[in-house]
Amino acid sequence: MEQIVDLIKESVIFNSQAHIEMTENAFYEPVGNGTEVSMLKWLQKCEIPVHEIMASREGRILCHVPFSSMKKRSLIAVRHPVVEDLVRVYVKGAPEIVLNNCNYQFDVTGSTIRFDQDAHTYVTEDIVTGQMCS
Repeated sequence: MEQIVDLIKESVIFNSQAHIEMTENAFYEPVGNGTEVSMLKWLQKCEIPVHEIMASREGRILCHVPFSSMKKRSLIAVRHPVVEDLVRVYVKGAPEIVLNNCNYQFDVTGSTIRFDQDAHTYVTEDIVTGQMCS
């Protein structure tokens, strides 16, 4: 489970254009896109040192493709700050675009498994349409 939590932290923090500013009261405050700020605040409420993890990605960004309304996605490639010789590519965008390009997913243990048609249907119908759109 800890591996999944680490993957979620990394994907939220490394794939964010929001940044952290220190307030006059010495609090670390996320600033930027509303959705990204909300996700960073969620991590902060879980007592995750977002500002420290963000600092670890400095100088490790290998490529950044900004959001394109035509492609409906953005991506960033980051050389991992802890795992030697590992580069992760994080993609975010419209679920129908991102999910159609997924071949693998992580299971509850953090192992990589195929993202098959049943998983695709579950995510698009139950999660995206059923929960997020309601």
